[in-house]
Amino acid sequence: GYRRLGVTHTRRIEHDAQGWLVIDSISGVGIHQIDAYFQFAPCECSITDSGARLSFGHHELSIQFETDSGKAATVVCEEKWFSERFGSRRKHPVLCASATAKPPFIMKTRIAVDA
Repeated sequence: GYRRLGVTHTRRIEHDAQGWLVIDSISGVGIHQIDAYFQFAPCECSITDSGARLSFGHHELSIQFETDSGKAATVVCEEKWFSERFGSRRKHPVLCASATAKPPFIMKTRIAVDA
């Protein structure tokens, strides 16, 4: 889907004792707006200096974004809708990390579960 824009996107997901690490790599030419979206079940979302915290009652997720360009990604938490079944709508957060960069570009997303 991105080939027409002159870029190639690959995603690698790793798991370790700290949680998950999502590595998005962009190669190609030109300057591009790069957006990484993460959708979650209904919860409370708050933006932090390096990402976000999501509270699901007794459990929390800590999400941190890091780029190889040295520039911090812009992080926003948008309120969207999802449907569990026909005729129902529930609000849920969609987290978006954005950066404008020239490839090659790498964005690392660290997702940690706090009990």
